[in-house]
Amino acid sequence: MTGATRKWPRVHWSERETWALIRLWEDNLEELRAQKHNGNVYQKIATQLTAAGIPRTKAQVHSKIENLGQTFR
Repeated sequence: MTGATRKWPRVHWSERETWALIRLWEDNLEELRAQKHNGNVYQKIATQLTAAGIPRTKAQVHSKIENLGQTFR
């Protein structure tokens, strides 16, 4: 990002954290596909990650899922 500043610092996802997210993403895939607005699903995944000891926000979950989707399409 040239000349732009980020609101928040980047979050590093470990391999373990990424696989935990992928498992939860898979568990919620039908719900994600069924809805146009998925904020509540991303929040649910963030809450489940936090309960597993991986504190992430809804925005961080959404961003990581979008990035994974772009990387592996």
